[in-house]
Amino acid sequence: MNKPQIHLSSTHKNTIAKELSISRQSVFYALNYRVHSKQAREIRMRAKQLLLDEAAKIDQQEKLYLF
Repeated sequence: MNKPQIHLSSTHKNTIAKELSISRQSVFYALNYRVHSKQAREIRMRAKQLLLDEAAKIDQQEKLYLF
């Protein structure tokens, strides 16, 4: 059985680390569900938002190229 984890680009990991003034290691542990603190939940929620923003960009780009 696979362990739960959130796959995120290094750019987004750096963004989260900078926004929350934390280390990349903290981001890594949170995204791989090694910690379950309040901060880890905040990291995972921010990661989700960044992924949703990326998905929205794809939708916008596809609308530009539809005839």
